[in-house]
Amino acid sequence: MTELDRQALLTAYDEQLRALVPDPLPAGATVERDGPLIRMRGLDAGGYLLYPDLGGMTGADLDALIQRQVEIFAALGEPVEWKLHAHDEPADLADRLRSAGFKPEERETVVIGPVALPATQPPEGVRLREVTARADLERITRMESTVWDADRGWQADSLEKEIGADPNAITVVVAEAGGEVVSAGWVRYVRGTAFATLWGGSTLREWRGRGIYKSLVSYRARLAADRGHTLLQVDASDDSRPILERLGFVAVTTTTPYVYTPAGGGMSLTVEDKVTLKTAAFGAVYLVSNADPGFFAMLKESFAASEALAGTTGLVKEVLTTGALPKLPRGSASEVEALVLPALERSVAILREKAPDELAQYRAAVVAAAEETAHATHGVNAREAETVAKIKAALTPTGQ
Repeated sequence: MTELDRQALLTAYDEQLRALVPDPLPAGATVERDGPLIRMRGLDAGGYLLYPDLGGMTGADLDALIQRQVEIFAALGEPVEWKLHAHDEPADLADRLRSAGFKPEERETVVIGPVALPATQPPEGVRLREVTARADLERITRMESTVWDADRGWQADSLEKEIGADPNAITVVVAEAGGEVVSAGWVRYVRGTAFATLWGGSTLREWRGRGIYKSLVSYRARLAADRGHTLLQVDASDDSRPILERLGFVAVTTTTPYVYTPAGGGMSLTVEDKVTLKTAAFGAVYLVSNADPGFFAMLKESFAASEALAGTTGLVKEVLTTGALPKLPRGSASEVEALVLPALERSVAILREKAPDELAQYRAAVVAAAEETAHATHGVNAREAETVAKIKAALTPTGQ
């Protein structure tokens, strides 16, 4: 793939997908235009601000446009997402959004690939099935809620609205094992373009690493090809990007959601939430130290000396450094792991839902503390390296 090819794909993405509005609109959805912006509401819990470019708008005019969105959604009492791309202009757009009260969430990579992918079958005992029934959409919601440890009830409503508006514009596929939905993804066919777009992909933790996500990508690619599309586009997480790149997808830019939440619209961490975050962080360090027999004597010192945990700021610092040390789980290494890894996943879900601007710092601090512990004595042995990898995986659930 030459840089020219990459630029051509980026241009096609900007022109064909950046300002995409569903046609027909799902029930309850609205679209308004405000200068270069497209303002959408009613697709799920909040609004979205889209644009192919800002038409050269800068300075006071741009600030006024941003402030207008803040005032509109403050009056509505709803959050709104401004989807910022790395190549957007002006260069100080992110700073202007932050100044207006927008908070950045996790960055994703926009990848584009061909629909002609190798056929990949799901693992033994797993079957892929196309679904439209409300009962199946609710099963997807329950799976997603488990993965993210958050209420995703809105998702069944959103998918049902899309299917109802135009059943030929979207296909929802579940991966089932023993009657349980273990993963799911959907493909949107963008009428009048070369593109189909892939969404979803969340997978229950115990079913990851078996090729289910890859088989879902392959299945949806075939559906897109059958409808005459030639390109697939995904907003890829750090977890799914390597899988997609091995299939021939190319990274063309990155995208960061900047979210404005009106005063009173945010959610505070409960005492239980804070206990979960702290126990998970210190439990991760305990897991690594437990992987090195003979290092138990240094465990308390490792906690106290961990610059990664002590060097945090804001809410994360408050959670990790105030109060007594958490009560750590006891038992065999596998029993401790079975408690700590799900706690890390719950911590990610809590921060993603209630304090998304703190998630990256929490994740970085826990990983750094685990790695610091692994390096504390005699270098990193194989068990420690494996444990650190599991911690990283638990902090990065699969999904786009």
